[in-house]
Amino acid sequence: MIIARKIAYNVAISSLSKILSTALALVSIAFITRYLGKEGFGNYATVLAFLSFFAALADLGLYSISTREISKSGADEKKIMGNVFAMRLASSLLIVLAAPLIGLFFPYPPAVKAGIVVVALSFVFSSGIETVTATVSAPVSGI
Repeated sequence: MIIARKIAYNVAISSLSKILSTALALVSIAFITRYLGKEGFGNYATVLAFLSFFAALADLGLYSISTREISKSGADEKKIMGNVFAMRLASSLLIVLAAPLIGLFFPYPPAVKAGIVVVALSFVFSSGIETVTATVSAPVSGI
């Protein structure tokens, strides 16, 4: 019965957080669209679409792998997370270098090229967040 209660609680929290994050995303898109205007929002969307290809490459499936490995009994969590963090940092640094260079070959306006550089730099910081998320998710997936 305790496991069923834990599962129900986790499903409820997960569903609530998904609903809340979707609502906040819709509100923020409304504000961003109004603030940037048509051309600015188009540039913003172009930057995000361009970098989404690189984000998929930067992940390398590390979230799933690290969650699975940490969930195993007797796993050395510190060693696993150290390796994952190092691999994620290396892939993020590669993205920071590759995305702006590849973006130069596209006929984008200067604002989009500058946006690519700024958002590519954010990958280094967001990669650390995903590593921590895998650590927190591992006990839940091991139920």
